Amino acid sequence: MITSRWAFEALAVNQFENNLYNKNFFEYDKQMSRATYLKDFWLQKINDKLDNVYSKKKPQLVAADIELLKHELSNMDAPRNENRIDINLLENLNETNYQKIKAALEQYKKAKINSYNKTNAEKDKTVSSLINTGGADALKKLKDDNTNESLDNIVLNKTDFTILTEAENSLVQRYQPVYMNGEKNSFVRAPLYVSQKNVFGNYHSTFAVNLAVIWLMTLSLVVALYFDWLNKALKFFERLFERKRE
Repeated sequence: MITSRWAFEALAVNQFENNLYNKNFFEYDKQMSRATYLKDFWLQKINDKLDNVYSKKKPQLVAADIELLKHELSNMDAPRNENRIDINLLENLNETNYQKIKAALEQYKKAKINSYNKTNAEKDKTVSSLINTGGADALKKLKDDNTNESLDNIVLNKTDFTILTEAENSLVQRYQPVYMNGEKNSFVRAPLYVSQKNVFGNYHSTFAVNLAVIWLMTLSLVVALYFDWLNKALKFFERLFERKRE
């Protein structure tokens, strides 16, 4: 059962990402999905938390909201240092500091909108190039022949309307997992159907990682059978229980 889960995830992600149609657009869609999540969903939740810390409309949540904001803002996707938000402002969230954070978040949203629009324009160029090469009908046929709505629903998590959840003072993305990467501080472990997983600080395709895990499972089983570990373990526990009865 466990092995089949790893195998199905690997095949599902690989088929979605690398089929003859999607492989032309996957990297564009991945960047656009990330930008959409951040500007439309993550930022909304961050602003809600910030507003509550400032207004204290729900005082019982203020302490937890501050911790979540510190974690999320210190790890926010801001490549330039000038876009970073000073989380120390949360400790004294007066009107001035509140407006500073709100202004920084607005600038961040504009950056993500620009990123989305730029990537979308690049994708449109690729679409136009493919149409000019083979024609619109050929591109439509390529899509029909290589994509599957049921598979899309699974790897894009379309049947689950939960965009993100809160866990351990952080926000966990559940939006379109196939366009996600595993966490930087994780080892192989990642949400189901992400496109890449972290292995010793480097990202590798889910297909390659899962295949390696399956081979390791198989090798472990072969070794266990060869040395008769299961039978030896059973006999060990039998002797252990017999001693307890005595």
